[in-house]
Amino acid sequence: MDLSGLSICVTNPYILLGRFLASNLIKVILCYLLPKYDIVHEPGTPRFPRVERENNIIVDPRHQVRITRSKEELDLQNLKAA
Repeated sequence: MDLSGLSICVTNPYILLGRFLASNLIKVILCYLLPKYDIVHEPGTPRFPRVERENNIIVDPRHQVRITRSKEELDLQNLKAA
């Protein structure tokens, strides 16, 4: 069995080969959702301080946000290439 094509997996078994696909998929989903929805802090809730540990920002899970559908400024379904 020839494992020469799997040199990345053999040298580093902890590497995630689908990480680029996953990061691009998350970007596509955000590009689709962000123009369609408004995300704001829930009125009346205090803004909790963020916690930073080892270059990671940890958001408090008790914090509430409001997600509402916004008025579409751009019709993505009927967009035609020029």
